[in-house]
Amino acid sequence: MKNKISYGKVYTDDSGKHMPNIFGAFEPDNISYKRLWPNVVDGFFVFKNTEALITAIQGNVRVIIAHDECGKYKFEQYYLSELDGKILKLDEETMFAVHNLDEGKSGFMIGTYVENLDVTFINSNIFNWRKKTP
Repeated sequence: MKNKISYGKVYTDDSGKHMPNIFGAFEPDNISYKRLWPNVVDGFFVFKNTEALITAIQGNVRVIIAHDECGKYKFEQYYLSELDGKILKLDEETMFAVHNLDEGKSGFMIGTYVENLDVTFINSNIFNWRKKTP
C-alpha cells in the first residue's frame, strides 16, 4: 500500500487561516464532514472501492492505519491539525480510524471518488488508544 501525505497551500490573513482548495491538487467526487467529541474513536473503516483523502478542518486528529499481517496488526500513525494543509491519501482496502486528540470537538473531511461507498466497519478493540505510540 502506498499511503501518502501531501500538502495544500494554506494562507493566513487578518481573518485567520484558510485553504483555497481543501484537498489541494486532488479533486474528489464526494466530500463528507465529520466531527468527533473529545477522545472519541468510532472504530476502523475500510473503503473497498475507492481511495480516501483525509484532512483536519477543526482541532487535532490522529489517523491510525492498521495492517493485518497474519492475524497480528501493525500500525502507522499520522497527525493532522486544523487547516495545516496536510492531506492524507489512503489506498483502497486500507483499514483506518480517526481519533480526536483535543479537549473539545475536532472535525475532519473525507474525500472519495465514488458515490456509493463499499465500507466495512470494524469495532473490535485492536488498538490501545491511550498508548502514545503503536
